[in-house]
Amino acid sequence: MLTQRSVDAQKYAASSVEATVAKARAAAKQASDTLRRTEPLLSEGFVSAEDVNRARTAQRAAEADLNAVLLQAQQAASAVSGVDALVAQRVAVQADIALTKLHLDMATVRAPFDGRVVSLKTSIGQFASAMKPIFTLIDTDHWYIIANFRETELKAIQAGTPAAIRLMSDSSKTFQGKVDSIGFGVLPDDGGMVIGGLPRVSRSINWVRVAQRFPVKIMVEKPDASLFRIGASAVATLEPQ
Repeated sequence: MLTQRSVDAQKYAASSVEATVAKARAAAKQASDTLRRTEPLLSEGFVSAEDVNRARTAQRAAEADLNAVLLQAQQAASAVSGVDALVAQRVAVQADIALTKLHLDMATVRAPFDGRVVSLKTSIGQFASAMKPIFTLIDTDHWYIIANFRETELKAIQAGTPAAIRLMSDSSKTFQGKVDSIGFGVLPDDGGMVIGGLPRVSRSINWVRVAQRFPVKIMVEKPDASLFRIGASAVATLEPQ
């Protein structure tokens, strides 16, 4: 197993061998210099043949030691190069693993909330494609009621106004809520200009000039997920303070 400790150990060993090589070079040079000085003295009788032989033996031994140390240095350098290659390979593998994890995360779709799945349009084994919905997820923890109030009643309504809500599916239960927002525009139904994106709220009587209704969005507090449905009918009673 490649660890930082093993990498440091290989580099330390290489540095130690380099110091040994320097020491062996110095010893070999000293032995060569000694032999070079000793050989001329033999003809003049200042040294014996035995002295020259000892100098030659020392020089050869120093050269042999140097060659052995150089081989060790070469092996240590190769080991360090191998470790560096493994380190680079490990970095590349780690990058591949990170990229694979990213692709896996991108292939997994997580809903931002718990809820109820409706309009399911897929089955096991089918592939999902971009921009093609396969189901609708309803947030069952947060529910809003859209109540249409006459424009003459809006002055008494503001964000935070308490509300009592009863569902037509079960009118025996009353839920509490608060006004979240008040609509500031609806589509006119008198044939005038149509503005895209605005809700259409029909007036109850066409032949009498009646007050226009505007949508008031009410947030339900502690809703019962088993009773609330999108598009269901409810009655909201505001309780202005």
